[in-house]
Amino acid sequence: MSVADTSPVRFGVIGARSMVATKAVMPAIDASERAQLTSVSSLGGPVPERWEHLGAGLYDDVIDHPDVEVVYIPLPNGLHLEWVERAIAAGKHVMCEKPITPTAADAQRLADSAERAGVLLAEAWMTPFDARWRRAMSSPRSADRRAACFPVNGSRSISSAICLAWRRRPASWSTGSVRAASI
Repeated sequence: MSVADTSPVRFGVIGARSMVATKAVMPAIDASERAQLTSVSSLGGPVPERWEHLGAGLYDDVIDHPDVEVVYIPLPNGLHLEWVERAIAAGKHVMCEKPITPTAADAQRLADSAERAGVLLAEAWMTPFDARWRRAMSSPRSADRRAACFPVNGSRSISSAICLAWRRRPASWSTGSVRAASI
């Protein structure tokens, strides 16, 4: 995949039954002339009917698929680190849902691995590309806040008044240092 290449970017998805994958990302890839869904896998049940013709058995089958250039990872947060590492090791570009890792040290380790492997690593965080976010961050009143917030070099803590209903979940579903709350 090069900058001059005009062929569609070929995506593989591991965790193809996740809500964000089925409701947003996979339909967006399908709708794009510059992207192509190539292989998908779900270990939590069958691949949704719309994409069952692209179904691969295991997550490794998607990562090892010779036509997949980018692996999209919408798995439970506690599985991000392992599968991002595996995709990078296979020489694939990665787009992983947030939070990409539970700690800043883990995130730096992944970034270093991606750089060594010559692949791109992205956290799927769309907010900075939203027009409302851009307007808010470019307003004169936000200048002091931007200076205090960017660049992020390490962990930050934010207190809020969000109430979440917690259920018992397997440890592998850990959300790490960030509890999954929508922005």
